[in-house]
Amino acid sequence: MPDVYFNSSDFSLGKVKVVVKKKSEYPTLQGFPKTTEHLILSGLDRRSFDRQILRLQSLRILDLSNNKISSLPKEIGTLPHLQQLLLSGNNFGNSPRSKWAWLEQSAIKHNLTYLDISNNSLAELPKQIKNLAALIHLKINQNKLTNLPHNIKALRNLKVLDVAKNCLSYLPGAIRHLQLQSLDIAENPFVKYPNLINGHMNNENTTSVKMQSLVELSAKIILKSRLTYDESTIPYTLVEFLDEAKCCHVCRSACFDCFIKKFLFLHLGNVVVKTSVCATYQFECYFCSLFCANRYSV
Repeated sequence: MPDVYFNSSDFSLGKVKVVVKKKSEYPTLQGFPKTTEHLILSGLDRRSFDRQILRLQSLRILDLSNNKISSLPKEIGTLPHLQQLLLSGNNFGNSPRSKWAWLEQSAIKHNLTYLDISNNSLAELPKQIKNLAALIHLKINQNKLTNLPHNIKALRNLKVLDVAKNCLSYLPGAIRHLQLQSLDIAENPFVKYPNLINGHMNNENTTSVKMQSLVELSAKIILKSRLTYDESTIPYTLVEFLDEAKCCHVCRSACFDCFIKKFLFLHLGNVVVKTSVCATYQFECYFCSLFCANRYSV
């Protein structure tokens, strides 16, 4: 589809792809054509999100890369057809948890397949990232991430993950349960033990095996039954507790306060890995019980 560049007289026309190349061409008064499906507003030095975009009910691709935007309104998550969102080179690293509420909206959870939040000085991923059930391609490279959240396991459709140029020394064990086809982990400070065989572990293991609380037992049932939950149905503290669930590396059941943690050096199987280091990486793996920990074999 060819790019369409606008003069002020063009905005009454039914355009599908809109590209604004200069700040002087921005349609502040006219707005964008309601038929717009692909909108590119890259490199315009914008500091805030333009709420006119929320009127574009046919929008499928939105490119806001290389601006100075630090948050998006919750309503962007309600756009019914949005499939690709490009936010690279902005200031989302300064965005508090509450400003990621757009990731909790039903439309974006079921429709978004491509998300680029690279080069945003992110020190951690928002917990709401787990909601993107349809996500296939996630770019979070060139940030300041020291770890990836356990709940990345919820991205069941994820095929391509780019975490290059971060500060990762290990990967979550849950990532091995995803159906990834491509993983870029280049230029991270991974612990390198190229001569270790699968299953070797360092001495940073942690054991927290105790009597499970009623809260933990109930939380396990909620997740095992795949019951939906949010702040409208249960207290926010319980939402946070459920979102922090770890995945047993053997039986894949949830564990919370009772677990055994081991750092293992493993291969990534058939995943195409882009990296300059060896093929064996350190994984943070959790086990729900001594039974699973003792039974583990690569």
